[in-house]
Formats: sequence, C-alpha cells, structure tokens
Amino acid sequence: MPQPDGWSLRPWRSPDADDDNACPATSRVDVMFGNQVPTVQPSEVAERVANGWMLLDVRTEDEWADGRIAGSVHIPMDQLMQRLNEVDNRVVCVCAVGARSARVAEFLNAQGREAVNLDGGINAWANSGLPIEG
Repeated sequence: MPQPDGWSLRPWRSPDADDDNACPATSRVDVMFGNQVPTVQPSEVAERVANGWMLLDVRTEDEWADGRIAGSVHIPMDQLMQRLNEVDNRVVCVCAVGARSARVAEFLNAQGREAVNLDGGINAWANSGLPIEG
C-alpha cells in the first residue's frame, strides 16, 4: 500500500529508545495522551493493590466474562458516569490494551482522584505471565 511522502510502516518504537533493541520507555498511550496519563507496569499492580488502590476494569461485559484480573472491580466504561460513586480515590484502570482505561484514568484525575493506567492493559498482564481468572 503506498504511503504519503515521508511516511513508512514500521513497528512501534519509543522516541526515547537508544538502540534498536531497547524496550520502549514510552507507550503508545503516552504518545496519544501527551504523557498526561500516569501508567504502571503489570509487575507494579500488586503493590498498588496491597497499598489500598482499587483495580478498576472498564472493559465490556463480554470481555469481562472472557477473563479478568483477580480482585478487579468491573464498571464498564459506558457505565462509569452513573456508577462514579463506586470508584475509590486511588485507582489502577484496566482495559484490553490500555486505550480506554487511559481515557478513564485521565477523567478520574481531572475529577480529583489519583488514577493510573495499566500500560498495555490485560493483554500485557497476560503476556507477563500473570494470572487471569474466569
């Protein structure tokens, strides 16, 4: 497929990466939201939850039924406004790949809560070898 002048299709790579083998330090969500949404890696979630953070899964009912992170609270993104009173003050937001949950985290932060996004979503969680229930 022809690309506009100066464009090419290539795998995502962080603009901060030093070499071709470097892990991206900046996620696609960071670029999309201008680094305004704080993120956590799958390995950091357990510590947050142990320190009282709510794990909020904003995926659809069908996605939730397919599997979830143990201990997460399910409030689909389209129900968030009606159920905002169920959301704690410190929240780790989760969706499939991190885009929807980044929007939710951004909204919650604007409402005065402390919210972070699980970078890469439940897919990154599973790819890290962490358990999925359901």
